[in-house]
Amino acid sequence: MERRRWERFTSTLQARARVSGGGTSEEVRLETKDISAGGVSLKTNHPWPVGTEVDLEVDLSPGEFRRFEDSIMKGSGSVIRIGEGEMAVSFREEARIMMAKGVRPLGRKGDESDG
Repeated sequence: MERRRWERFTSTLQARARVSGGGTSEEVRLETKDISAGGVSLKTNHPWPVGTEVDLEVDLSPGEFRRFEDSIMKGSGSVIRIGEGEMAVSFREEARIMMAKGVRPLGRKGDESDG
């Protein structure tokens, strides 16, 4: 049985990614496959190589997430896995902290009512 450190949420969110440093400013728009406080799986037919350092912005405002401070999660990480139609990025510590504190899925015990 696979054990994960962070709870993962299957959700299609809009994301922007660019290679960190390296003198390139190429930015790509992607969709998430799933996301957790530890990382994100991004849908792509052109994954970057494992080990590539990336800067990410993920729009958390739609779907099942509620914002605490900001609806855009900004952070950096590195590509840890590529597969058919996707690449997985592990967040750096500061992005993990932001994700862990900044969002929670709707419908969880303790959520405030919108109405």
